[in-house]
Amino acid sequence: MLSAESLAGVLEAPDGPSLDEFRAELTKLMGGQSGPASIAITYDPQGRISRKTRRAFNIVNQVEIAYNEQGDMAVEITQTTQEDDPEQYSESHFEYQYDEHGNWTEKLDSWCSMPGATHVPSTKTHRMLTYF
Repeated sequence: MLSAESLAGVLEAPDGPSLDEFRAELTKLMGGQSGPASIAITYDPQGRISRKTRRAFNIVNQVEIAYNEQGDMAVEITQTTQEDDPEQYSESHFEYQYDEHGNWTEKLDSWCSMPGATHVPSTKTHRMLTYF
């Protein structure tokens, strides 16, 4: 297998690998993908983002989003994987207080870094709305 250091001189070496061999080695270095990056977005039936998957070389970041009955984000789970590294995990929960018009006036964010762990409150947002 070619190392990252040897890739720089591959095209200059007359006895080096063929272009197809070079592409195959480069694809291996990029985690089996044929391009350096990709983004995929999935939508729920209401047209809201339910999943985002971003890949850069062999690092994959996947975000899953769930919404409450009012259509506000209720849960966001982020998982990042990289070959030979432990998975990174983050789970955020959002709780809301609503006014008589159905708009949120307070949002409490909490998070954890392991599935099933206790959530730690992180941010409380107040919103003042004026109706005319």
